[in-house]
Amino acid sequence: MPIRALCTICSDFFDHSRDVAAIHCGHTFHLQCLIQWFETAPSRTCPQCRIQEEENVLDAEFLKNELDSVKAQLSQKDREKRDSQAIIDTLRDTLEERNATVESLQNALNKAEMLCSTLKKQMKFLEQRQDETKQAREEAHR
Repeated sequence: MPIRALCTICSDFFDHSRDVAAIHCGHTFHLQCLIQWFETAPSRTCPQCRIQEEENVLDAEFLKNELDSVKAQLSQKDREKRDSQAIIDTLRDTLEERNATVESLQNALNKAEMLCSTLKKQMKFLEQRQDETKQAREEAHR
């Protein structure tokens, strides 16, 4: 993908087919355009801002180093993203397991509450039967 910036000498976009150079003021140009500019200009000035250049410094390596640095940062961010995604996936799996456990425990609790309710009704019924039986015995003893 080409860099969306222009060489102000030739007005072409920077791309991968030609080297890019930077001078000390920070402006960037195609390397060949800058060499030609310095060879033909009466004084060594920046083609864009006209600041005087003291020496013949074309900093193509600076841009290459910057590009390498940005690529390294991107690679690091990609690694961090993969690591974070792995953690997220693990947490999602754990959450799904816990949700399944909660659902299972909720079902068990509901069954236990239904059983408890049924047993209370049965106990109440049996207590009534016991009272009836006790009253029947007392009447039979009279």
